[in-house]
Amino acid sequence: MDTSNPNMLEAIYRLTKENNEMLRAERRGRFLGGLFRFVFYGVLILAPLWYYMTYLHPTVQSLLETTAQLQGMAGGSAAQGGGFVEQLKQLQAMVPGALEKLQQAQQASSTVQQ
Repeated sequence: MDTSNPNMLEAIYRLTKENNEMLRAERRGRFLGGLFRFVFYGVLILAPLWYYMTYLHPTVQSLLETTAQLQGMAGGSAAQGGGFVEQLKQLQAMVPGALEKLQQAQQASSTVQQ
């Protein structure tokens, strides 16, 4: 290569400088693209979590508490129902034949209505 020609040296210098600028722009573009991609996927992952914790979590907690209260009430009513059956059996034992008379009266009233 002939280094004595100044036009050729200037052309090589200009091409080298242009190449360096293109490489830097490409590197900067890749860095900014990677940064944008990182932020985008971070928002895509964190936004639903933030939405849940901000808006849905209190509602879900309230729903769970209400469900637990309803289950407690259902258990209590089942226990009360068991007590009712036991009291009915005790009443039936104290008044023999009362249940049969009550059923006969209901049947008689139903036949009269028909």
